[in-house]
Amino acid sequence: MKLTLFTLLTLFTVSIFGQEVVSSTGESHSNSAGSIDYTIGEVSTETISDASNALTQGQHQPKLNINTIPTVQASFDVSLYPNPVNYQSTLTVSQITEGLKYDVFDVGGKVLITSTITKTETTIDFSKLSSGQYFLKLTDQKNGLFNSFQIQKLN
Repeated sequence: MKLTLFTLLTLFTVSIFGQEVVSSTGESHSNSAGSIDYTIGEVSTETISDASNALTQGQHQPKLNINTIPTVQASFDVSLYPNPVNYQSTLTVSQITEGLKYDVFDVGGKVLITSTITKTETTIDFSKLSSGQYFLKLTDQKNGLFNSFQIQKLN
């Protein structure tokens, strides 16, 4: 009985988390009319065809677009350490100006953390963020300058 229950739970768990594609190749194309993503070697779930076209539907992960932040050097020294980070990083600036702040973004450009800088050494808490790539943008609103850092978060 226990073995049967364990087997059923295992199969159910695998089916929930089994939405992954292992394939030999694929591509993404787009134009003004739309876009198409395809993977060669994916498991097909349905095929629809007419006299001249065939469409096979399956599981596919679309192309990931990563936003970047351009860098314009600020007029003061800035450092961020450690990077990669596990729990927290320290941001140091050589001078404090009015309106100096930082924002932490995910790769999609969503602001996750924002704060005004009031000391030359500021601790930034990354413990609640999952592993991955993040961007820190330091902005000096008074002078219109900013720096950006790419941050690797580890568990």
